[in-house]
Amino acid sequence: MLAVATALLLAPLFREISLGGVTLKKELDRAKEDISGKIGELRSVIVNSVAVSPTFNLQLQELVHREVSKTQQEVLRLMAEIDLQLLPLWERENSSVPAGYNQQKLELIDSRVRDLEARLASAPSEEKIHFAWALRTLYWMWLESSRNHYASSMPYQETRKSVEEGLNRLAILGK
Repeated sequence: MLAVATALLLAPLFREISLGGVTLKKELDRAKEDISGKIGELRSVIVNSVAVSPTFNLQLQELVHREVSKTQQEVLRLMAEIDLQLLPLWERENSSVPAGYNQQKLELIDSRVRDLEARLASAPSEEKIHFAWALRTLYWMWLESSRNHYASSMPYQETRKSVEEGLNRLAILGK
């Protein structure tokens, strides 16, 4: 975990970082440039709207909401793709089975994951992003608890497969 944190801290200094066979590129720079472009576009719309439209506030709110949603989706996609690359590294660093983890905790997390997945599937498109972010966090909690309880056994592999499938769905949602 320390190696991953170090790589993420050094990422702004280098164009490309290779860690354990995974290369983290400056995808976030590209997203930042896209956001800067959207801000410029937003400024232009504001100037034009003030000059011609009395419904400026409503149009501005709609534009801001739409652009924030697009940006959140792009960031979610990038984070899910990074998560998928970090998964094997994280497993190598978390391979022991400490006492104190129990089946009840795993069952609770599993039920919350299933609940959030169902809510995400049925949510209106403008609300999906909020469920997706919460689900991403819960996937990592579920994976960590499962790894700590089962080590690398078959039940852990089943959880890992579910998490990986879920992260892939989040990556698609962010596109």
